[in-house]
Amino acid sequence: MLSDTTIAAAPTGASIGARALPQSGRLAYIDGVRAIAIVAVVAFHAHIPGFRGGFVGVDVFFVISGFLITQQIVSQMLDGRFAATDFYARRVLRILPPLLLVTVTTLAIAPLFPLLPQEARELGHSAAATAAMISNYYFTSGTEYFATHSEVYPLLHTWSLGVEEQYYLLTPAFLAAILALATRRRWDPTRTLFASGAIAIVASYIALAILSKADHRLAFFSIMTRSWQFSIGGLLAISTLKGYVLPQRLRAPLGIAGFAAIAAAIVLYDEHIAYPGLVWALPPSLGALLLIAAGLGEGRQTDAPMMRLLTSRPAVAIGLLSYSWYLWHWPLTELARTLPIGQDGLWKDIAASGFALLLSVPTFLLLERPLRNMRRVEITRRYGTRIIAGGIAVSVLIAAGAMLLLKSAAYNRPVQAIAMGAPQVPVAGCQNVADKPKFIHVTPCIVGVAVKPTVVFVGDSHAGMLAPVAEWSARAESRAGMVLSKTSCPPLLGIEIDFFVTRTCASSNDEILAWIEKQSAPAISGAVLAGRWMLYSETDTPDGEADLPRMLWSDASRPHGSYFDRLGGGLTAMLTALSPQRRVLVVAAVPELRHPAVGCLQRAQLSGQSRDHCALDRAAVESRRHEAVATLRRVVAAFPNARLIDPIDVFCAGDKCWPFASQGVFYVDTDHLSPLGAEMLYRHFERDFRWVYGEGPG
Repeated sequence: MLSDTTIAAAPTGASIGARALPQSGRLAYIDGVRAIAIVAVVAFHAHIPGFRGGFVGVDVFFVISGFLITQQIVSQMLDGRFAATDFYARRVLRILPPLLLVTVTTLAIAPLFPLLPQEARELGHSAAATAAMISNYYFTSGTEYFATHSEVYPLLHTWSLGVEEQYYLLTPAFLAAILALATRRRWDPTRTLFASGAIAIVASYIALAILSKADHRLAFFSIMTRSWQFSIGGLLAISTLKGYVLPQRLRAPLGIAGFAAIAAAIVLYDEHIAYPGLVWALPPSLGALLLIAAGLGEGRQTDAPMMRLLTSRPAVAIGLLSYSWYLWHWPLTELARTLPIGQDGLWKDIAASGFALLLSVPTFLLLERPLRNMRRVEITRRYGTRIIAGGIAVSVLIAAGAMLLLKSAAYNRPVQAIAMGAPQVPVAGCQNVADKPKFIHVTPCIVGVAVKPTVVFVGDSHAGMLAPVAEWSARAESRAGMVLSKTSCPPLLGIEIDFFVTRTCASSNDEILAWIEKQSAPAISGAVLAGRWMLYSETDTPDGEADLPRMLWSDASRPHGSYFDRLGGGLTAMLTALSPQRRVLVVAAVPELRHPAVGCLQRAQLSGQSRDHCALDRAAVESRRHEAVATLRRVVAAFPNARLIDPIDVFCAGDKCWPFASQGVFYVDTDHLSPLGAEMLYRHFERDFRWVYGEGPG
């Protein structure tokens, strides 16, 4: 994305690379590869169908940078012409002016859009991190790259620039140290560099393997886990410097294979894969490597089909504009999504991306191209130190200015507080019971007027949100209830959930059931099972959650089947274990929102929209949950001592579903009820919740 397509001359008098690369000028087809990458990224961000894996375009950029920058540095070092100030001055002139222009412009125009207070604060902080070239690490403590539906992050895309900038900062020192060692040991320099690059790839993969399990955000954003992509491009550059290129007969088919690998990733991947992972990033990265390699060496590569495509005028033009287009497209797309026109329509994203392309033309012609002339050796070697110092100084000023903006009135617009509302009946919360039962995987919450519970509320966080309901129903029956909720663990027997952490859902449910069976005087006479059932179906959620749990049979030998087979089988096993001696109430999921209710209401206030904009289309809600509710209903109908309640009619009327009413807001986020929402549910189904506390057949 950032590296020059211009290559350095081969070392004087050396055979390495003399035939593999031209002596000077641009590798035009590299701009064509850039065009593939930028179109993929922009189309992915615009939600254009067929480009759900377009985020792999960033990986293509990393491989290109690794190839070009390594070739430039190593060829100059081997020829004794490398100067650090020259290199860094060229990088400053290439990277910072367009980046800082877009950053400042985004800060300037952001107050014109209905950004929420927390979004405005985040923009200021991320702008400072961007100017400091550490935005990738800034975002590791915040949002997910793939989860941007609910809030606005106009500078999120600069994470990749942070990675590239850190690569540029570290690579010269690394290569110089390797060459110095080779000289001291009298090793072949290019072979030593190649071996060192291979070691760097292995080290990066080890970091990726560790962080993929320990911290998936850091695994995505970190230079440690991305350096292998730069390194494979660097290994190709070192190979060509040694004179090794693909045989002429293989270049055309391998070029097509490389393009196919990238295209397959763009079409077949989506936001829910664990990216980059140890496998997923390989096809697009190696595909980019093959595309680059297919254009190197003697002969007329431009005769090959892929080379004709990559060197065509449209492809080269898009490649030349790729940096500016990348910089402009995401801030404009994100800010446009806040506007009260077109709602979340595809056309608005496409229009914003198209306008960004138009802006990239003057940015390239008036800024990038003139600065390219300043990157001449005679200028950067003479004024390199001043250029670097000036770039750092301007970056520091912009970072400081961004932080100061956070205190300005433009970034602290008054927003009327949204009344959450409170239930009519107070909530006492969990009792402080001395002999509370102990579980390995869950922390019990006992509610009601007695000490020994007779009813348990079991499930994922949606069981936890029913704690007020458990308390009210227990008090109404002069009993006690116990809430046993574990995040992302639905109340299904024989089912395991694969979701970042150690797989413990099956053992947790087994432990809860074993405890229930042991209880006597009083025995557990009823259970309420609640879950966000569709979360585990691996289908898109309304709010665009990136990381979705996978539902698996705990017995790996069982046929996988469909999600609804596993849902029905797991619930059947749970009801079989609990009934017929106990009453069981199964609670279907509440309607899920596209945006957090409070944030949606605040944005409507800022933009002058009607609050009704935050209502959901009931048909869309029912379409998403229809088959899951049908499965729950079918299973429950087979057990005389079980009931199913469906909250949809509590929150939906006519053709709309409402996350708020005059008395307050029903949700604390996009899918969990507030205490007021819980009271709405309880009042509607009070007889059913109290029925669970009864004895004998229902």
